[in-house]
Amino acid sequence: MAHWGDLQPSKGTEPGNIEKFVITSDYTDDLDISMGIVELHYYESILDTTVRITAQVVDSSLRKAAIQKKTKYEAATENDESVEAPGDDNTTITAGEKVMVSFSDNQGGSITLENLRIQATRNQIENSKANVFVVDVFSDESIKNEFVSTRVTERYQGKISDSVKTIIEKLETENEIIIDQTLNELTFNGNTQKPFYKCIWLAKRSVPEGFELGGTAGYFFWESAGEGKKTFLFKGIDKIMEQEPVATFTAGDTPEATIKDYEFTRNTDVKEKINNAAFSSSQLRSLDPHNEAYDSSDNSSKTVEDASELGGREHPKIGKDLNLPSTPTKIGGKYKDTGTLPKGFSLGEQLTRSKVQDFDMEAILRQSQQRYNQLFTFKLTITVAGNFSLRAGQTVKIDFPQQEWNTNVGNSNLKGGKYLIVDVCHLLTTEVTYTKLNLVRESVFKG
Repeated sequence: MAHWGDLQPSKGTEPGNIEKFVITSDYTDDLDISMGIVELHYYESILDTTVRITAQVVDSSLRKAAIQKKTKYEAATENDESVEAPGDDNTTITAGEKVMVSFSDNQGGSITLENLRIQATRNQIENSKANVFVVDVFSDESIKNEFVSTRVTERYQGKISDSVKTIIEKLETENEIIIDQTLNELTFNGNTQKPFYKCIWLAKRSVPEGFELGGTAGYFFWESAGEGKKTFLFKGIDKIMEQEPVATFTAGDTPEATIKDYEFTRNTDVKEKINNAAFSSSQLRSLDPHNEAYDSSDNSSKTVEDASELGGREHPKIGKDLNLPSTPTKIGGKYKDTGTLPKGFSLGEQLTRSKVQDFDMEAILRQSQQRYNQLFTFKLTITVAGNFSLRAGQTVKIDFPQQEWNTNVGNSNLKGGKYLIVDVCHLLTTEVTYTKLNLVRESVFKG
């Protein structure tokens, strides 16, 4: 994978614009340091609960001057030396300060983010003319997630999607909240756990509406820049994969190619996929504490494949003679939750369900584990001209040219097709603007 600076520039990679990078604290009025930023990276991922920004800043003491003006630290000491303003001695930017950011590419895409916080400053280099340092920024909700007052302490029952909404709202977030309704219900206790942790825990136990129990399962919980407003998303894997691609990118050496650089950073690892039963069978051994009944059942990866919304046409064929989809390669052991936390708020309601299994492990937990492991079979990293309309959780279409030895005209049918954006990194410098995407899918051939 080439470094940013090694890529061939084009009209689309010309510099974007950082409109605002406003910092607010108790020491000073709002201060916009956008003019001092020489490099900005914006990150979001379906595997991360917060968006993140890393900015390299050249500070010519405007920040310190503003602090001194507001706090009136202009008085001289007995030896006529100025009194320093409070704050970090090198940068005078303090962790925890509020941040508002707005930036755009040169293709009409833009991102505006409020309710951010300085996570840390680092890598300070100071000389007589300026300070150069790096600022790490994340969401305000990441701090609230640590508060004891936001811990998940209640008892929840009903649809998982409704419980997730209630848990997120404990953060008193101003984010938009987008949730795919779940098919299944679950009764559980909060156990004083943090909201982000609990949402991820529930994601592995969720089946989206429109799909059947026993087929496919699994959700992601993450934060995105959204459409003009920061957004929390709780979405089913297969609901995500149902989406139409938001953009098409083409690889190759022709002027029409829009991919500046790409690399398949992961391909099918047979041992890994057998160990996690992604393309084989998963065996679940369970014990019902109510009657001490023991049970063992297998779930074929073919069952999950048939029920899933694939990016391509089919899963890769791995050692067809081994008949892996029908061969158990992983064993899981669980206690059933029969009678341990029955649905209902009154004793009478709960007693009527004391012999009922509330959470169907055989139809959900194994399926979600297999679906997650299947999804990350192929990982492709591409770099394109800055496109700030792209978000984690969207799908894109990728076209690869046929290899020279192939006489067929057109694009590759094997590698091309729909991919899911797992990670997004938008880069702005004083010279270029790029977007790097980590893409995944579980299948081959165009769907």
